[in-house]
Amino acid sequence: MKYKFHPLAIKELEDSLDYYKNISPSLGLDFLEEFYSSILCILKFPFD
Repeated sequence: MKYKFHPLAIKELEDSLDYYKNISPSLGLDFLEEFYSSILCILKFPFD
């Protein structure tokens, strides 16, 4: 299954990532890993 993000959603993701990276670089990475982990879960189980 393919997916794409609305341009405003991408901007919000980038802003959120910058926010967490400013607190701690590793926190930014953790945030991004959780975000994409959630996307993969949704793609794997779209109707659960």
